[in-house]
Amino acid sequence: MIRFRPHSVGALMTCPQSMDLSLLDEVEREIYAKKKRTDEEKAMVEEFWLRGLSKGAITHLTQYAKEMLYGYYKQISSKEMDKGIQCEQDSIDLYNRVHFTRHKKHVGRVSNEILSGECDILVPGEWTKDVKTSWNLDTFPVLSSDCHDATYEWQGRAYMHLYDTKRHKVAFCLVDTPDDLIPRWEQQELHKVEHIAPAMRVTSIIYERCPILEKRLIDKCRAGQEYLNKVVAQIRADHGIEADEIKADFVKAVT
Repeated sequence: MIRFRPHSVGALMTCPQSMDLSLLDEVEREIYAKKKRTDEEKAMVEEFWLRGLSKGAITHLTQYAKEMLYGYYKQISSKEMDKGIQCEQDSIDLYNRVHFTRHKKHVGRVSNEILSGECDILVPGEWTKDVKTSWNLDTFPVLSSDCHDATYEWQGRAYMHLYDTKRHKVAFCLVDTPDDLIPRWEQQELHKVEHIAPAMRVTSIIYERCPILEKRLIDKCRAGQEYLNKVVAQIRADHGIEADEIKADFVKAVT
């Protein structure tokens, strides 16, 4: 069974500009083809669009299918990602200091039929939280509204679904950048920030669980699974290999 990681689902969630009719069954295609529809049929067509896959999503999924079949994974790395990995605990410590909490890095992957993930911080039944380490002072968001990002929102909704929590928080934390990661041409004062008050170095946004958006997430993931099975079968057929359903439990991210 193919499962998506929460940080990858944002790639699936954009609405398509055109309908992929292969994702509809025979009855649904007949309804879609009608020039005049009842109110109920109009609502059904709107639902078709919401669960459809955009060209961008299809491109991501096709790349994912290629990686699965050819047994490789395209690594993406950057200095920003390296800082996030190296300074994760520093950011959690800063968050705890500002909010008077004692959070520890959560360990324990959770999976269901469509998703597999591991949030940064878990307060069972109440919160999932993700800690994002800002690259430098210039990229650090200072307003809660500046923290909004559609990819992070869908990631949070995936975590709320997986862990059955009520809210998800994304906390951006600003900590010193390790010397070996700071490019020589960048201003050092943008990376050395410990002199700034801790409360001024944590900015957060909260997302409340929403059953309507959660259903949209589930529908998109299922459409993604269906498309992956279809494109994998097509790739195999194009190369003279008998088509077969994917049996491995793939949890690699769609990147």
